[in-house]
Amino acid sequence: AAVAIGEQRDAAVSAAARAEAAQHRSDGLRLAAQSSGVVARDPGLALAMSVEALALAPGTEARSAVYRALRLHREWRYLEGHEGYANTCPFLGDGRRLFSTDESGIAILWDVEAGGGLRWFDSRGGAVRDAVLSADEALAATAHADGKVRVWDLGGGGGTRVLDVAATSLHAGPGAELVTVGGDGRVLRWDLRTGASRELASFPGAAWLAAGARAGDPAVALLGADDRLHVRSLTDGAAWDLDDPAGARTGTNGPTDVWAQVSTPADRVLVRFASGSFRLLSLSKGDPVGDVSGAGGLSDAAFSADGRRLFLSRSVGDERTVE
Repeated sequence: AAVAIGEQRDAAVSAAARAEAAQHRSDGLRLAAQSSGVVARDPGLALAMSVEALALAPGTEARSAVYRALRLHREWRYLEGHEGYANTCPFLGDGRRLFSTDESGIAILWDVEAGGGLRWFDSRGGAVRDAVLSADEALAATAHADGKVRVWDLGGGGGTRVLDVAATSLHAGPGAELVTVGGDGRVLRWDLRTGASRELASFPGAAWLAAGARAGDPAVALLGADDRLHVRSLTDGAAWDLDDPAGARTGTNGPTDVWAQVSTPADRVLVRFASGSFRLLSLSKGDPVGDVSGAGGLSDAAFSADGRRLFLSRSVGDERTVE
């Protein structure tokens, strides 16, 4: 009887072990499949999932998932601290610090080298719509869902000022100046130290604006509902218009579809249309000087900080490249 009981116990233990092994393999194969599903948009997460999959279910599927994630993985630091989806993250000029914001209204100043947060800024003003650093990098401004812009002292860590303006985009002017673009088409120039403002321009029905510089002077470029690109100097008030080379009406498109960027040294405006195409224009003349929409997979484009180079982001299948 004792022998029979022992055999039954051994059989039960063996069956439990087999069931546990089968469950581990099932979990591993599931993680490998999930890793392959997210690798294009988050190679870091995909790598973590595939490594766990390999531990649970060694085999071709898990190894393939690891190799696929490693091929796309370029992650250097993982910064954890946001409570909501992180949506902006401009670097400071020293390349060692990063200012990031999220949809919960939190902003964090990071030490990128150390991988930790230096200061936290809690606005309690709702989701951050846009953020920008002042030209002297002493201040940061964040536009929130509650219709206000908050100005933060990056050195002291406190909110220094609240601007009562519902801005859809923010752009740094010279020194401690800020340009706000509102959903009503008003372009305002602010002194962040005093909170004083003045109107630069008003474009009712405007689609989207961006700020940069022209011949060393700050300028703002606007894609209007009249199918033209309007440019205003922030220093001398000069104004001129550029025809929309694509002939695509922009007035009904939201800010995620249409935008423009201005480059100072290159005398260029980079325009993205609602169709997803990109076009380079001469800022001073308005003539098309390049079309960067020909190759497939183009998802984004931006000027370098010095304005002399253009970066293109492409996504084709699992592959993401920057040129």
